[in-house]
Amino acid sequence: APRGYEPVYMGKWHIPGRDYKKSFKVLTSGFRYGEHGDDAIARTAQSFFRNYRGDKPFFLSLGFLQPHDICYWPMLNPENLPELPYRRVAEQLPPLPPNHATDAIEPEIIKRLSMSQFRGKWSELHWRYYRWAYYRSVEMVDAQVGRILDALEDSGRDRDTAVIFSSDHGDGMGAHGLIGKSFFHEEAVRVPLVIACPGLLPEGVRDTRHLVSGLDFAPTVCGFAGIEQPPKARGMDLKPLALRQNVDWRDFIVSESEVAGRMVRTPDYKYIAYRGDPAIQLYDLRSDPGELHNLATDSAHAGTVTTLARCLAKWEKTLEPAVDRLSSSQ
Repeated sequence: APRGYEPVYMGKWHIPGRDYKKSFKVLTSGFRYGEHGDDAIARTAQSFFRNYRGDKPFFLSLGFLQPHDICYWPMLNPENLPELPYRRVAEQLPPLPPNHATDAIEPEIIKRLSMSQFRGKWSELHWRYYRWAYYRSVEMVDAQVGRILDALEDSGRDRDTAVIFSSDHGDGMGAHGLIGKSFFHEEAVRVPLVIACPGLLPEGVRDTRHLVSGLDFAPTVCGFAGIEQPPKARGMDLKPLALRQNVDWRDFIVSESEVAGRMVRTPDYKYIAYRGDPAIQLYDLRSDPGELHNLATDSAHAGTVTTLARCLAKWEKTLEPAVDRLSSSQ
């Protein structure tokens, strides 16, 4: 049986209603959800690696804030910029994304969300400046990740520590004229996932075939720890994939947003539906990776729409509705 792990947490915690101090030894304390500057988080992690003398293996969870705070940039720069505030960055501005145009057949709920309010309002210069600011936020957290990996290596524990890096969501970055999250275009819903463990996992391997989900994180951590995954876990252990083993895998995944929308993703297609909205979205990601051509009303793809709608219904039948605590206590 595996030894017990020392669970340690530091950084951002955006899960209201869950007291993480009951599950972790928290090395940073702060206001509300434990938000801190990423520099402080990285330096705390450095200190942890230098000073950890426990006889247990550790599970260290780090919650970085950036590039989350790009959400404040539109609040500070809502009006179209007549010119750059820092002219020296003009040559550094990234171009508009090739899929900046909006979808002609789009659910009404997307048009009403705050992330679409700058369509037709911001100039090309403003959009490019926004993208530049986002990349700078990514650059900030990238530096802190490098600092932590260096500290892990200096501690001598890098050869027997699995490192998993990911994110909870992306950002529209101007694709389809959108910023932020809450929709299912690739820019927002497809996030990085890197797993490294020198001496155990092959290096420099990129898997583009298997569909994975944030639901897979907990089973994967359990797989590396050699323990059973939580009961009723909906995810799958990614360790066999990281080891390049042949395993039976899922045919589709489902994502959900807080605005009553769900997405079904297969290796080739993406199907999107919002409750109470007749506008369905269907994209062939092989021929249209920028999701510029909605095929949902194309009769040639009616069979695909039906098949993916059935996949969604099949998935929803496996779900157990959350119990309202207030209602159940009365």
